Amino acid sequence: MIFQNLSIKRKLTLITMLTSSAALVLSALSFLVYDLVSFRHLLIQDLKTQSEIIGYNSAGRDGIQGRACRNGDVGGPDCEGRRRSRRTLRPG
Repeated sequence: MIFQNLSIKRKLTLITMLTSSAALVLSALSFLVYDLVSFRHLLIQDLKTQSEIIGYNSAGRDGIQGRACRNGDVGGPDCEGRRRSRRTLRPG
């Protein structure tokens, strides 16, 4: 074997280097996995925040437009479409 011809000093150096290399590889892999998981979590959180903002903006716009159409302040095809859809959605 190759280890039989090495001195104790060389064997200890080799074992130390192999152990250090394995620890370095494992720590690099753990940082990589943590980074990927945290990136996915942050991406999901960002998409949720953006969808909430878009939802609030859409709800606010519809609320203002709906109020204006009910009061008769704004005319046009948008209000006409709302009136027709409200009639078809309500029974009777």
